[in-house]
Amino acid sequence: MLYIGSDVSYKCRETLKKLNIPFEVMPQNASLPSPVCTHPDMSAVTIQGRLFSAGDMARFFAAVDTGETFGDRYPYDVIFNGFEIGGNLVCNENSFSKAVLQFATDNGMRVINVNQGYAKCSTLVLGNKGVITADRSIAKALEGVCKVLLIEAGGILLPPYNFGFIGGASFIIGKTVYFFGNICNHRNCDMILNFISECGFNAISLSDEPLFECGGGIYTDE
Repeated sequence: MLYIGSDVSYKCRETLKKLNIPFEVMPQNASLPSPVCTHPDMSAVTIQGRLFSAGDMARFFAAVDTGETFGDRYPYDVIFNGFEIGGNLVCNENSFSKAVLQFATDNGMRVINVNQGYAKCSTLVLGNKGVITADRSIAKALEGVCKVLLIEAGGILLPPYNFGFIGGASFIIGKTVYFFGNICNHRNCDMILNFISECGFNAISLSDEPLFECGGGIYTDE
């Protein structure tokens, strides 16, 4: 099952149906800021195959409930906004879930601290091979860990903010990256598609619309 946000467009949903990808729209997380209250990457995180969340969201996702509380402003809204790559947990340690941090260290993971609290939103993670991001702190922190493609900021919609991030405008199932909108509309399209291919993945645009940050997607095998 793929869990998506309510901001995902009709065209993108229709393409998911045509691709036979079952999906469910997650409910509003009333504790988060309204523009991102149905963004999956704001409400849950998967680390070493285990899904973590809190409160009502943990019950919805059937995730491990960390017992923590979401907040309606930064940095209290990003407690699950991190990602795993190559045995490392990448996040802003000061704002990330203390319970998930403990789980990671207990399981031998190295924590890579970055300035960006919206680490997962900001980053398209291509397995253990590479990452694509417009955030310089993340790009610098992952030098020597994996391949890194630093792209220009902008070109992704997230009203009322100035722009959104590539991680939140995409999700991965298997070896395919799916984009909410048309990746060819991004000014760094050629670089992005070449890098995705170099990392052993292929890309599908779910519509001909501008890229839109919808909070990515959470995919489970259930």
